[in-house]
Amino acid sequence: MTTYLILDGQLRAETDEAAIANLRRKGWQDAPARPSQDAQWQDGAWIVPPAPTFTVEQHLESVGLGGNRQPTLLYLRQAGAQSPKLNAIEAYLNQILAMFAANPAPRSDWPNAPHTFEETVGEAVASLTPNPES
Repeated sequence: MTTYLILDGQLRAETDEAAIANLRRKGWQDAPARPSQDAQWQDGAWIVPPAPTFTVEQHLESVGLGGNRQPTLLYLRQAGAQSPKLNAIEAYLNQILAMFAANPAPRSDWPNAPHTFEETVGEAVASLTPNPES
C-alpha cells in the first residue's frame, strides 16, 4: 500500500515501511488520503480534475444509440415488436430526453444504457418472427 508523506508542501509516495519510518523521523507527516486515482498533488493539496462532460449526442453515440439507431428502434416498435429490452431502451431514451430538457448543457452524469443496440434489436426482431412451433 502506498503511503503519502508531506514536508513543506512537497509530496512523497512510499511503499517501504522502513523508508516511511525513516522519513517520519526526519519530520515528514502523513498526507491526507488521496481522494481518487486521478487526483494530483498541487500547492499542498490534492486536486481532483473535473469529470469530463458530454453533450447528449456524444453520450448516445458512446452507448451505441447514435445515428440511425433510434429510428430503427422506432420502426421495430411500429412493426409490432414486443420486447422487454426494447421497452427498457425506450424508457432509457425517455429518461435521457427528460434530463436534456431539464438542462441541455454538457454533463458527466448521463446514465448507461440498460442493453446494447444489438441485443435489443435481436430480441425485438425475434418477437416479430413467427414461431414455427405454434
